[in-house]
Amino acid sequence: MVLKKAGVRRLAFAQSASQIADWAGRLAMAILVFDRLNLAWAVGLVGSMFFIAWLGPGQRLAAMLSNLGSKGSMVSVEAVRCMLFLAIAFPGIPLNAWTLGLVVLIASFADPVFEINRAALAVEVAGRDYGPVVKLLAAVNQIAQLVGYAAGGLLLAVATERLAFLAIGVLFGLSGLALSRIDVERQSIDGEAEGSLSAARQFFAADRLSLLAMLAALGVIGSAMVVEAVAAVYGAELGLSESGVGLVAAALPAATFVGVAGLKTKAPPVKILGWSLGVVVASSLAALALFSGGGSLATAIGAYAAIGLALVLSIAGNVVVGGRIPAENRAPVFGVVQGVLYSTMAAAAAVGGFVAQFAGAKATNIGATLLMLGAGVAGLLYLRFGTVDEDEVAPL
Repeated sequence: MVLKKAGVRRLAFAQSASQIADWAGRLAMAILVFDRLNLAWAVGLVGSMFFIAWLGPGQRLAAMLSNLGSKGSMVSVEAVRCMLFLAIAFPGIPLNAWTLGLVVLIASFADPVFEINRAALAVEVAGRDYGPVVKLLAAVNQIAQLVGYAAGGLLLAVATERLAFLAIGVLFGLSGLALSRIDVERQSIDGEAEGSLSAARQFFAADRLSLLAMLAALGVIGSAMVVEAVAAVYGAELGLSESGVGLVAAALPAATFVGVAGLKTKAPPVKILGWSLGVVVASSLAALALFSGGGSLATAIGAYAAIGLALVLSIAGNVVVGGRIPAENRAPVFGVVQGVLYSTMAAAAAVGGFVAQFAGAKATNIGATLLMLGAGVAGLLYLRFGTVDEDEVAPL
């Protein structure tokens, strides 16, 4: 069991606390901004702002902090997020749309630093158990996202906005404390953008299986982010309460967790990718039927769960690609991969909000699901008829 390793346990706890706080904050911010402005595009903008740092500034910040090492960089950004949310929990700070937007913008810069260094730290604490640790951390992430969404909606429904922000700040603080107790030799990430881009280009040019996994994941993740970003708007269209919106949003990571639990990380990479693409196609068809039907809490939860199940491809892609990157290039290539993925998520969230403003959240969700279906079908066809050599890059 990988949990026998103290470093893995502490990293898993830190990630769970951080992700619960992060996703609770995202949903709470989206609900509060929509409540104050009643503009769907503003909700989409808030969703995209959580990823804006991935367009380049976040990677630069990670490089600037690289002298602290992976663990030190993560502890630093958790301390900043903790103090930020504790500050707005105190009375006297106006919680208008401008304040909320500023908090989102500042907090967004912590995410790339945390995620890039988490990828590197996972390698350091995992040793030879990299595959099982990736699966464990992916499962932890999905559970934390589920709990975060549910908590974000529930806290706003039964408590006050400031108590919700207080709880979020405490969770970020607990994450930082857990990270500070991980005992590893300090290693800096490779933060040079040019070197990272060069390493990523060389890797994907030589490994078409990993390139296929990356492109398919981009299509699926981008489509899912559109649906996820307009959850508050979709809930409002259906007349759901704040806690109901939280349940709908939480259904997405809950279903992803189910998919991750069934993922066989020790299977051949081609089989892992083919199985997950099949799940994408089946789940997309189910989501289309549910989004196109009547609008109720049950069907909304089912549709978001179907979208979440399709996101198992993102975890499968992580296992396939991460296990094939040469060890010396894992951190810089991960930095580029995560930058591309999160940039796609930022653009998708913004586009989803603007489309929902004019077409409605239901039509937006149907369109995004069609795009997801197309990505799954295209991936399966290329895997079946294209030229993919599983041994182009030897798995580690």
